[in-house]
Amino acid sequence: MHLRTHVDRTHYSRWFHFWNQYERLASWPLLIAVLVAFIYHPWWLVVIIGIGFGGDVIWGVSLMIEDWRHHRKGDLRYR
Repeated sequence: MHLRTHVDRTHYSRWFHFWNQYERLASWPLLIAVLVAFIYHPWWLVVIIGIGFGGDVIWGVSLMIEDWRHHRKGDLRYR
């Protein structure tokens, strides 16, 4: 018996793919900016982590909405 656990999300909306940071690698300029901000003042690291967490929350909510929409339409695809 094969479990269908890996959802194919290639046909999801542009909004989902914009927030899907797990398909993108971190860029070097972003990592350098985080390092410079941390050296300048450690409080900026807290701000950067907070913004990153907020982005994860938005991405997670958009993922739930997209899965729900495609489940209702009946075109939830599996790999």
